Amino acid sequence: MDKRPVSTYHYLAIPKQHYDSLNVLNKSHVDLVSRMQDGMVKFLESKGVDTSDAIIGFHIPPFISQHHLHLHGISPVSGMSISDRISFLMPSFWAKSANDTIDLLRHSDL
Repeated sequence: MDKRPVSTYHYLAIPKQHYDSLNVLNKSHVDLVSRMQDGMVKFLESKGVDTSDAIIGFHIPPFISQHHLHLHGISPVSGMSISDRISFLMPSFWAKSANDTIDLLRHSDL
C-alpha cells in the first residue's frame, strides 16, 4: 500500500531490481512493465476492485517522490480528490499509464 493513499485502494508494484525511474528503461524492459501491469491488475481484481475505474501507471521525473521505479494501482478514481486526480492525470507530462509506457518502450530506439 502507498504511504499516502489517494483513494480506497492504492497499491504499488515494485520490481526487485533497482531502476531509478521510467527514464532509464528501454525496449528491453517491455516485459518488465507488462508483468508489473498484469500483476497489478490481478492483485486489484483479487481485492474485488473494478479495474475499469482504476488508474494503473507511473509518475515521470522530476515528478517522483521515490527514486525507485514503482507502478501505482489506484481505485476508485471517483474516490480521489480533484488535486489527486490532477496529480495522476494520464497522459500528462508528469504521469503515464502502464499501457502508454509499454507502447513508448516498444517504439524506443534502444
